[in-house]
Amino acid sequence: MLNLLQTISSLIFRFHKVIVTASLILVILASILIFRIDIKTDIMDALPAENPVVNTFVNFIDDFGSMSNLIIVLKSTDKKVEEYIGPGGIYRQEA
Repeated sequence: MLNLLQTISSLIFRFHKVIVTASLILVILASILIFRIDIKTDIMDALPAENPVVNTFVNFIDDFGSMSNLIIVLKSTDKKVEEYIGPGGIYRQEA
């Protein structure tokens, strides 16, 4: 183990100019290329495009606007939806 560390330190000491130059070139290259990275923050970009569930979700968003709303879907066999929800989609609480 000691022999390995001595070999590594010897290589670093002999080629320190090459190591510093290569590091500077890599930093400059990375600094230039970092501005080409396209950052997408929309959740739709992360979802698979040809998935049927995703297509249903996209259709839902197109119909109702955004994902920041709370949407509640009611299904009932004994009452009509109008008895649960008032005019204009406003919830009517029963007394």
